[in-house]
Amino acid sequence: AGLNFADALLVQGLYQERPAHPFVPGGELSGVVTEVGAGVRGLAVGDEVIAVAPGAFAEEVCCRAEQTIKLPRLPSGGGKRQLQAASASALEAAAGLPIAFGTAHLALTHRAQLRAGQTVLVLGAGGGVGQAAVQ
Repeated sequence: AGLNFADALLVQGLYQERPAHPFVPGGELSGVVTEVGAGVRGLAVGDEVIAVAPGAFAEEVCCRAEQTIKLPRLPSGGGKRQLQAASASALEAAAGLPIAFGTAHLALTHRAQLRAGQTVLVLGAGGGVGQAAVQ
C-alpha cells in the first residue's frame, strides 16, 4: 500500500471523510490478482496491478475492476521476446503511483489545462504530488 498525507489525516480524524471505527486505512495499492469475478474482462489471476481502493493496508483487498490498472510486463532480456513479471521492489514502488501521479496529472492537464510549450513552477516538489508533477 502507498502512504499519503491523506492517510495521516484520516487516522487522526482530520480528513474530509471520516469512516466509522474500526477501519483499515490506505487508499492505493499494488499487488497480484488472486481472484476475478464473473464477467470481469481484461484481468486474470496472476496479473500485477495497481489500484485505488479503500482499506489498502489490509492483507487482501477486494475492489472493482474499474479501480485497477494492469501493470505492463517487462522485457526479460533474453534472446526471445519473452516478458517477465515486475520484481518485488518494483511492485512495491508501484503502490505509490495512483494517487500522487493521478493527482498531478489531473491538476496539470484538467485543472491548469497545461499545454505543450508552457512553463509551470512546481512548489512543494519534495512531496509525492510535487515529485510526480516534476516528472
